[in-house]
Amino acid sequence: MGYTRTLSETYGGGGWDVTFEDLKRLGDWEYALGVNFMNQHLSHMTIVGARKYDYPPVFTSLSPWWSNYKWLNDYFARLSLLLSQGEQVNNTLILEPTTTLWLYYSYSTGHPKVMEIGSNFQHFITKLEKAQVEYDLGSENIIKDQGSVKRSSFVVGKRAYSQVVIPPMTENLNKETFKLLKAFVEAGGELIAFSKPTLMDGQESAELARFFADNPSLLKSYSDASFGEVIDALSRNDKLYFTHVESDDLYHHRRSYDDGELLFLVNSSLSDTATGTLSIVGQSLMEIEGISGDLYDYPCERKGEFLEAGFSIPPAGSLILFSSSTSGDRFLTKAGMTKGRKGLVKSRNIHTHDKNAGMPEEVRMEAIGPLNIKRLQPNVLNIDFCSVAIDGTFLTNSYGDKNLYTVEAASGLYRHFGIDNPWHSAIQYRQTIVESDTFKTGDVKVTYHFTLAGEIDQKGIRLVAEQPDLWGVTINKMPVSPLPDESWLDARFGVYEIGEYLKMGVNVVELSVKPMSIYAEVAPVYILGDFALESAPHGWILREPVTTLRLGSWKMTLKQASSPASHTALIYLHT
Repeated sequence: MGYTRTLSETYGGGGWDVTFEDLKRLGDWEYALGVNFMNQHLSHMTIVGARKYDYPPVFTSLSPWWSNYKWLNDYFARLSLLLSQGEQVNNTLILEPTTTLWLYYSYSTGHPKVMEIGSNFQHFITKLEKAQVEYDLGSENIIKDQGSVKRSSFVVGKRAYSQVVIPPMTENLNKETFKLLKAFVEAGGELIAFSKPTLMDGQESAELARFFADNPSLLKSYSDASFGEVIDALSRNDKLYFTHVESDDLYHHRRSYDDGELLFLVNSSLSDTATGTLSIVGQSLMEIEGISGDLYDYPCERKGEFLEAGFSIPPAGSLILFSSSTSGDRFLTKAGMTKGRKGLVKSRNIHTHDKNAGMPEEVRMEAIGPLNIKRLQPNVLNIDFCSVAIDGTFLTNSYGDKNLYTVEAASGLYRHFGIDNPWHSAIQYRQTIVESDTFKTGDVKVTYHFTLAGEIDQKGIRLVAEQPDLWGVTINKMPVSPLPDESWLDARFGVYEIGEYLKMGVNVVELSVKPMSIYAEVAPVYILGDFALESAPHGWILREPVTTLRLGSWKMTLKQASSPASHTALIYLHT
């Protein structure tokens, strides 16, 4: 349709432990497949209660890497600029089997055929993508409104295709789609069918059967033996081709500019390097280093109208190249990459005539001293099991146990009052949830336990509990108040000084609210301080702080925790 931007909501459900490597790899994969406008999912205003479980990561200061995220965000900003310029012009259109799915889909009952068709189609186009075939996906609903045949081209909106592909397991075509395909074939267009649809608008069609009977050569087998030949046919490209590729996770995106071709290569493997040779039309070849924005000559060798270049892309790596039909400087100025430094293209000190030249060999750096590890913040114990008493009666799980995981405890508390947890599973219409905060009864007490054993500076121990404006808090039956104007991690996480009330052995934290409130989400509490943690049959034991931190397996260290000496290696690192 000629639109400049393609939006994607990205990273939702990636987890709190997502790494920059994960973010770059997944973002690169999307951008290679056509995205050029990223909407990061999501930015919480608070992680109180159930919100901390709501499809993280979180793109705010709540994430420990937030202060460094600009590097990665700038990288995708550059990609967004580059991949929204020029045009992506593909010669092959692959029809989506959406109307075939409609034959089986049911909102209420489901059908295994739906997943089978969808998985088969995903496998089919991924196989093409990994073979570096350039194509667009065709929606029959859009084709109905925007499709036509002009000379020997199948036209949709602003794109004209010389090849159209019917994927495997396609059983139905809309009447308008078939009408255009028939005219396309009669005009000399190339139709490749990996299945023979028998239905038109959901009904058996004699006209459709005659069409395939009259054109038997259109049908292709989807076996591995024959598929290679089809890929060769689909890969015909007068601008770009690949040889000697060693990778099963290489993807590319090519865009035509007025004065050259932009090529974005992505290695989606987390373990293997992607290597190969590419040939692209042009007069000169340069690399755009996406993280820094720097520009480099890229080694290549002229082969007629093509420039031949080798590439070696590390796991989760990417490569941005521009093949200029005239001068690279024109592209740089037009794309805004030089910021007034027109013509400033760096050399990597490699010979540009050698297409197999690469980066300098890596150098191993030896340590000049022993490894020194230290905590930058107090240690943190997350207590996420508790008991809940309502008017003196404890909630229990299906096993009769009153020691509940906090998520389970929150659900049980709301169910006791006849509702599902509104913050975990419901959608608020206008203010219907908050306006239901009309409770008159319910004496709710939530208790947490932790154990002290060893020489610990108790004065430095603090408690963190959520929503201090709602819950009353006691430690070992002594009421404590939140520190004014102080919070930890989240603005709605209150901080309490509890050191003077602690004792050796089991300590009890109690949160209470009366009457019940719609806002009374049961959540973990946190103990902060200078201590080490020893694994116990239930939870952890706070011990004297470690003297030496060292690298090693947490799993193996925990197995050794039975001896007094071994617990000095245990620490819960809060990031």
